[in-house]
Amino acid sequence: AQPRAEMADSDALAQNAELLESVLSDFGVMGEITQVRPGPVVTLYELEPAPGVKTSRVINLADDIARSMAAVACRVAVVSGRNAIGVELPNQHRETVYLRALL
Repeated sequence: AQPRAEMADSDALAQNAELLESVLSDFGVMGEITQVRPGPVVTLYELEPAPGVKTSRVINLADDIARSMAAVACRVAVVSGRNAIGVELPNQHRETVYLRALL
C-alpha cells in the first residue's frame, strides 16, 4: 500500500492534469494528458495533441496556461522522439534535493 502522502500527491497530480486539459480546451487546444512525471521542483505533463493541433500554438500559450493554472511560470516544449508536447508546471511545494542523494 502507498503511504497516505503519496496517494494525496497522486490525486493532486491527477486533478492538475484534468485542470490543464480543461484550460487547454478553453484556448481551443484539444488533446489528452497521457503521462505525468513529477519531479522535486516541477512536474512534466505530456500532452498528446489531437490531429491538426499546431505545436507552435501550444508553445505560444505558455504565459496564458501559467496564468490560468495560477502558476508562477510554465514551460512548453516538444518531447523528442514522441508525439507529445511537454508542459512543465512548478510544484506547490519544492522538495530539497541533497547532493548525497545524487552521488
